[in-house]
Amino acid sequence: MKKDTRYSVGFSEFRNLMDQWDNHLFVETVHNELEKFLNHKEILMYFIYPVKNGKKNKNTRLYGATEDGRLAFAKIKNPNKDDPEKAQDNFSAFDLVSLVNHSDEPEEVQRIKIFDRRDIPKIKVVSQDYAIEKLTKLRTEKHLKPIEDQPESKEQLDDE
Repeated sequence: MKKDTRYSVGFSEFRNLMDQWDNHLFVETVHNELEKFLNHKEILMYFIYPVKNGKKNKNTRLYGATEDGRLAFAKIKNPNKDDPEKAQDNFSAFDLVSLVNHSDEPEEVQRIKIFDRRDIPKIKVVSQDYAIEKLTKLRTEKHLKPIEDQPESKEQLDDE
């Protein structure tokens, strides 16, 4: 008499679907929380640095600047000789990975980098969506368990 292979509820298609839904909700929650956090910090400009010839390398990091940093960046990148205000020579930006990972610590402890004129060609401005997606991926990849595929040949359970 052949013994049928029985699959527990933990390996069912429905359980797999529920795991996928749980993972989706977790990622969506992290994404929304990061967006709220960055908006609360009033970060308006997102960029990656250093970029050489438009390409990232292993040392490329994600940064974010407030309105003051965004304005200083614009003035450094496109100086206006008729502007009565003295152009700033530098601006500061948060290392976003550090900011998110150490959000409960004071800002003095968080990593802030000062950028100057020499750094401008190595900066590539990115969208807020891009930054949030990258940060979400970093935050969730440690916590999400992989969802295993269903067994290829699934035998029906029958009552004997």
